[in-house]
Amino acid sequence: MTSSPMPTARGRWLVGVAIVLLALNLRVAVASLGVVLPELRQDLGYLVAGLGPFGVGALHDATGSWTAPLVALIASSAVIAAAGVVVSRPRMLEDTLR
Repeated sequence: MTSSPMPTARGRWLVGVAIVLLALNLRVAVASLGVVLPELRQDLGYLVAGLGPFGVGALHDATGSWTAPLVALIASSAVIAAAGVVVSRPRMLEDTLR
């Protein structure tokens, strides 16, 4: 069997998780803050991930069409992209909390 040059979906997901964990730890100067923040991030991530499918389904049921849910998903992608630009600025988290 030959191996594909493209990584599998699971491989891409694992690399994505590693990058997210690394990115947060590169933004903190105090080790204790680097321990607490991933826990908060994980809790919020699970909350958003759990509500997302319910919200899309409820919006589809309310409108009877896929247009509104797709517009909402595109809008949320724009918000996520804007947040990514903000958090990728080269500064330490402690500097923003003062």
